[in-house]
Amino acid sequence: MAIIPLALALSGVVIWKKIDADNSDQKIEADKAWKRFEPHLNHTFDTYKRHEAKGELAQAIRALKQHISLFNERGSVTSGDKKYLDRILDSLIFKSQENAKLLSREFKAKAQSLQDDPTELSGVHYEYIQKLKILLPGDDAFLLKEVKNYDQLYPRISL
Repeated sequence: MAIIPLALALSGVVIWKKIDADNSDQKIEADKAWKRFEPHLNHTFDTYKRHEAKGELAQAIRALKQHISLFNERGSVTSGDKKYLDRILDSLIFKSQENAKLLSREFKAKAQSLQDDPTELSGVHYEYIQKLKILLPGDDAFLLKEVKNYDQLYPRISL
């Protein structure tokens, strides 16, 4: 009879050791997964910072979106980190839209003064579109509207 409690105790110890070994294996796998994602996360965040510092907000937005998607793909994102990154993205989008508004106002003022010189006006309009492409992401409605307007005013001519 004393053998049964001893056997139960030994089997409990064996089961506990197996669970502990499985947990350590899972931790090792999680560390490997993190090491696989860490360089990509660092690269996308550094790219975001570099473009933001240069004022290339469209590219900064794209890099930050990639960073967020990598974070989500990794899976273990806390809600606080996600909210923080989303706030940074929203702030960056707002900043790009505000800069685009200022650029638009400057262009309209220049366009009014250049009504008599269509060649100069087309050059200024082209520069305006290029600057907008640097500020706004490619899927922005205002950018798409302005590019469409430019293409209608100055259609491409092929020989």
